[in-house]
Amino acid sequence: DQAHPIEAVLSAVEGGLDKAGPEFGHRPAEEGSPWSFVVKGTAVIKEKNTASRAGTVLIDVTTPKGPVPVTIQIGPVLKGNSLRDAMPFINFQNFTNQLEFAEVGRAFNGRVAADLKAVVDGLAPGQTIAYSGTFSLNTATDIKEVLYHLRGLVQQFRANDVPLDYSRLTRDLLRLQQ
Repeated sequence: DQAHPIEAVLSAVEGGLDKAGPEFGHRPAEEGSPWSFVVKGTAVIKEKNTASRAGTVLIDVTTPKGPVPVTIQIGPVLKGNSLRDAMPFINFQNFTNQLEFAEVGRAFNGRVAADLKAVVDGLAPGQTIAYSGTFSLNTATDIKEVLYHLRGLVQQFRANDVPLDYSRLTRDLLRLQQ
């Protein structure tokens, strides 16, 4: 079991990602990659939101600095690629292209969503749950890392025919560099 107690991970992150990442997380060698963490814990559900297909439950995690609200995705749509990115044996360099790499993320999310389907209806506020999962923290602290993440987003937008105002994006990037 590679999962770390979420309280320990969040406390370490509060102390600085540069220390918490190597101690508790995984970060692929590709430049600009986020730190990904595998965590576990128990908590009481505060809220359940299934108004959209990207369902969530909200919990509080106790840390030395006080409670930290944490959102857990319950599907059926799971966003992001933290499941894929937290696996040290999955490396972008082993794939033909970004689309193939993205498909692995979708497959992980689909498998977890299918497993969650059986328990989602039974989840309710006030219920204590045991959970395990992943999350990623982007560390875009300079323009080089911002551009790395942005390239991936633009490719996703294009692949899904999402319009993008390139003029506004250019102005925002210029303002960020100043």
